[in-house]
Amino acid sequence: VGADVTGTLRPTADGGNDSADWKNTAGTACNAANCYLEVKESSGSSCTNSDGDTSYIESGTNDVSQTFNIDESSIPNGATITQIDIGVCANRQQAGAKIQTRRCADGTCASSGSSINLGTSYAETTQSHTGLSIVKSAATDLEIGIQNTAAKTSRVSQIFATITYTTTPPPDTTAPATVTTLATGAVTSSSVVVSWTAPGDDGSTGTATSYDLRYSTSNINNDNKFNTATQVTGEPTPS
Repeated sequence: VGADVTGTLRPTADGGNDSADWKNTAGTACNAANCYLEVKESSGSSCTNSDGDTSYIESGTNDVSQTFNIDESSIPNGATITQIDIGVCANRQQAGAKIQTRRCADGTCASSGSSINLGTSYAETTQSHTGLSIVKSAATDLEIGIQNTAAKTSRVSQIFATITYTTTPPPDTTAPATVTTLATGAVTSSSVVVSWTAPGDDGSTGTATSYDLRYSTSNINNDNKFNTATQVTGEPTPS
């Protein structure tokens, strides 16, 4: 099982928590207009590249959230999402303004649990949503967003996410090729040289993981006799 991380994912559309308490640059409520364009930045994930007050969403109402759809097609189906890091570029319009990041998976949403205390200038903050176990499928709907956590006005000009997931390799169902060239060479009273053509990992393709060579003073002609035979030590690494 290995960990993989997506590139930066940005909003592609409004999410399921469109709120009249969040408004776009024109002052139109986000439940009445497309607001995702107000936070979709094409120039980069840093606040240095943010267009700031040219486009933003803002709210001064406590405990209201706004979410945005993202395109999760870069995550393979069957992968388990274990963490979502959500970054925002935001500032305060009133002292005491605070926000939290928020994530939704198939309509089940949760906020980060800790608030970002906003400053007077736009600043980038990333919050990690950890301990997740979301199995991604073709029907999975992921959303990222923000929640206002004070009755003070905050502005968000950018939002993006990086998603960590794990994938399990498919089972190995193709056996190595049968060894048909096993031959003996020099024999002494305590040793015998044996040789064979190396099989692959899948048939004759690739490299096998290991060899299991065994010996007995009686004929080895079935699995039971092989299992009870003595294993040679120090078998070579497969070629």
